[in-house]
Amino acid sequence: MAATTNLGIDKPTVGGSDNVWGTTLNTGSDNFDTAIAGTLSKSVAGSSNVSLTDAEALNANHIYTGELTGNIAVHVPIKSRRYQVFNNTSGSFSLKVKTSSETNGTTVEQGTSMVLFCDATSVMDGTSGATGASSVTDFTTNNLKVPVCASVTNLVAAKGSFTTKVSGVAAEFSGVVSTSGLVAVTGSFTTKVSGTAAEISGAVSVGDGFWAEGGAIFNEAGADKDFRIESASITDIVKVDAGDDTTRIKGFIYEQQTIEASVSSATHTINCALGNVHDLTFLNDCSIGFSNVAPDGRAQDVTLIIRRTAAASVSFNPIILTAGGVTLGLADTSGRTDVLTMFTVDGGTSFYTASSFLAAATVAA
Repeated sequence: MAATTNLGIDKPTVGGSDNVWGTTLNTGSDNFDTAIAGTLSKSVAGSSNVSLTDAEALNANHIYTGELTGNIAVHVPIKSRRYQVFNNTSGSFSLKVKTSSETNGTTVEQGTSMVLFCDATSVMDGTSGATGASSVTDFTTNNLKVPVCASVTNLVAAKGSFTTKVSGVAAEFSGVVSTSGLVAVTGSFTTKVSGTAAEISGAVSVGDGFWAEGGAIFNEAGADKDFRIESASITDIVKVDAGDDTTRIKGFIYEQQTIEASVSSATHTINCALGNVHDLTFLNDCSIGFSNVAPDGRAQDVTLIIRRTAAASVSFNPIILTAGGVTLGLADTSGRTDVLTMFTVDGGTSFYTASSFLAAATVAA
């Protein structure tokens, strides 16, 4: 009795197979069903290679399970066949699908599914036609292209210590729908770009900060903004740590937002984190306090513009001292405006102002 070339399914003999052709036909139909839509779920746990029987390999879909304790290969029959393979194993080891006679095979990563094709000699990726394990050394052309995809989650994932070098040509990513985990790295790494500048358009998010050995230069030719920072709070918006660092800013226009408020309550707190200049209009007597002051050992200055629409007495808690440690006192005349510039170096325990600034103020003994 003859059989099909690739699947080995028995065929009824023309003019023969008396009383058995029906059984042969039914068995062949079942095998065709298995080859087209059958699913094999098989444990390949351990560290030894696993060879599939012809009956197991006949299934179109293969699901490999179990905990791997070493790198293994699953051997399929040396026959022309197409497989959909899902590696559902656990353990930090690799799984290849290959014939018993070939060297490389094709690696199926854990948690992923691949279409594989066996040409009766070797097993290869059924979508790209590549055989063996893919690595950087497999690509010898000038450009490495990544196929267009709807998501690039973990497009490049690396574990351990490695070095990435791009020279001569800039690395570009364009037309990306999602960039969640575009480059995921576990361990330490060094990225070097030489020959041509690396350019990134759009927003760049750095979770734990930005560090550049030897310094960093931000510049756009012909633009009026070289480096810009936006923040909802001015607390440590630009900060240089202790040590031998030096901060130098020159050739710029320094601007601050003025915090304006109309005060009708008996107490008012100035939030120093919002800004250094506060323009306040008082409707009646009020005691002023301060919050979010720079910590002890760091200097912070505050400028107050005090306006009155009525006879209002304004006091301070803590008190403000003038030269010689004299407590500052302000007249409470309606329509009067006082401008005070003061500073603290002890976390706001004491504020100081120079009496030379107080052209419109009085000093209480």
